[in-house]
Order: sequence, then structure tokens, then C-alpha cells
Amino acid sequence: MDFEKEFEIIEDGLSCPRCGGMVVESTDFEVMFFYEHVREYSCIICGYRFWIDLDEIVSKITIIKRKDN
Repeated sequence: MDFEKEFEIIEDGLSCPRCGGMVVESTDFEVMFFYEHVREYSCIICGYRFWIDLDEIVSKITIIKRKDN
């Protein structure tokens, strides 16, 4: 199975928190519809699924920027 054709492989430094393998962004439309700021990822090696809350990341970046200023 060619994962690059079926999924978008994430190559920006994001790896599986369990095994360190490559992850793909899942397309769970129910999650995307109700939670626009939440992204679901799954590992192509071990199958582990996890979610990232983009609003939480943005708020942490804002706090870090405020500490630097």
C-alpha cells in the first residue's frame, strides 16, 4: 500500500509519541466538523492515534513570546 497516495505523510518533525514512527493526518470528518482546531494523527508503524489541539499550542506560543518581551 502506498501511503503517500492515500494519506498525507507529515514531514515537519512530528513523530509518533509511542514509537517515534512516521505519522499521517487522519480525516475523521466528525472531529473536523465539531472541533475545527483539533487535528487527528495516526502512526503508520504502530497504529497509535492521537489528537493535537491547535488552540492550546497557539496559546502556549503566545505565553512564551510574552515571557521573552
